[in-house]
Amino acid sequence: INLDANTHLDALPGKPGYAVFGHLVTGTDVAEIIEFAETGIRQGMAGVPLEPILILTARRRREESRPGTSTSQRLLRDL
Repeated sequence: INLDANTHLDALPGKPGYAVFGHLVTGTDVAEIIEFAETGIRQGMAGVPLEPILILTARRRREESRPGTSTSQRLLRDL
């Protein structure tokens, strides 16, 4: 779960970026608990939770498809 802008993940000339995507439908309260977990430096990366955070369930939300609407159009609409 990525709650910050994390611009260091953006692509730059000569450096590919890292795509972070998804949409939180429910569980905002849980995301806020994760946001405030105690963090530190682990394997050279800052802001890593000191205690492992396990996501036990994640599901793809089914959306009614409409004729002529591509997946990318639906994703862009949700942004």
